[in-house]
Amino acid sequence: LYKRTNVRAEMTAIIEALDTYIENRVVGHLVMYIDNEMCVSILNSWLDKWIKEKRVDSMKNPDLLHMFIDRLARLRAMQGDYTFKAQHIYAHLEKKGKMPEKGTKEYKMWKYNHEVDELANMGARMCKDSESDTEALKGAPTIATDNSSVDKFDKEINDSLIEIKK
Repeated sequence: LYKRTNVRAEMTAIIEALDTYIENRVVGHLVMYIDNEMCVSILNSWLDKWIKEKRVDSMKNPDLLHMFIDRLARLRAMQGDYTFKAQHIYAHLEKKGKMPEKGTKEYKMWKYNHEVDELANMGARMCKDSESDTEALKGAPTIATDNSSVDKFDKEINDSLIEIKK
């Protein structure tokens, strides 16, 4: 059993996102916005080095690293010449007094990251005294949105991605 850490939580969320991407057979360029610099470094550079040097099993969280390797291999098999990049975004800007201007792509990315962090914190509080995350989260509130909200969110994210790719 592995100790619960914020890095494990971030890595697990990334794996879940990759699973969703794969399950929906999305083809094309994938940029994943992550507020944890260590996870960005693992995905963009360290993991390939660790694989070549056969060091994956000696690193922290080898179970999750193997899951990354599996998901990235599945993307390659599914798409051939796919592109994947982890992009760091700054989090907790409100605490630093450095809020991005409303309406900008930076604000949108901060806003969505902030909302995800709030959900993660709620989940962490629910799991704090539990042996099993699965048991602790049974009956947890879920986010319900109508399709128009989801469509609006997707459009805003896609517009941001398009702007960022330029």
